[in-house]
Amino acid sequence: MKKFIPIITSIISVFALTSCSHRLADTWRVTHYEIQNSNFQTARVTNIGTMSFDNNNRGNKNLEFNFFNTQIRDVSPFSWDDSKNFIVIKSDNSDLSRTWKKVQNKSKVQKWVSEDNPDEKRILVLRR
Repeated sequence: MKKFIPIITSIISVFALTSCSHRLADTWRVTHYEIQNSNFQTARVTNIGTMSFDNNNRGNKNLEFNFFNTQIRDVSPFSWDDSKNFIVIKSDNSDLSRTWKKVQNKSKVQKWVSEDNPDEKRILVLRR
């Protein structure tokens, strides 16, 4: 029986560590990003890079895209807060720094919408 105690302890430790892992903790591909403004202009880009979320509510973006003839490169850290219906991304000088409403919250796909500004709507889709 004494031989099984270290094995049982190891198994319990693995389950304890994995159960503390947040659903977002991983590197996600940003497969869709869109801005719709009140002038009926829409800018849509696909496969623009990655966002990595850590369990300590920190992360890193590695994004590159072109919106309305403006080239944007966003390689920077961010912090994030998650609730049942919303996620808040905080990052200096970042297009994605805002409050996002979760429209789809699946293990392989996240779809978020932001309407912080009444003159525009933003849509972000992340995939594992």
